[in-house]
Amino acid sequence: HLPGAERDGERASDAAEQASAGAAAALPEFRLQQLSIRKHPDLDRVIVQVIDSRTGEVIRQIPPEEWVQVLESMHAAKGVLVDREG
Repeated sequence: HLPGAERDGERASDAAEQASAGAAAALPEFRLQQLSIRKHPDLDRVIVQVIDSRTGEVIRQIPPEEWVQVLESMHAAKGVLVDREG
């Protein structure tokens, strides 16, 4: 047993832990994502969503939900706006 060898081992272990923590902090966190592609039944349009697999949160949607709502409103009003007799 060499004097001070135990302390050197502890210092090396501490340095390795700090280096590991620093490397982990520097790396970006990768999200697990799912891709959902579906056809809207009333609008006859494709809706694409990127979903966070861990939380179920929609990260991105194409077209955006606001556009889908506008299109749904227009589709519902189509019979009111179009004159079918003339």
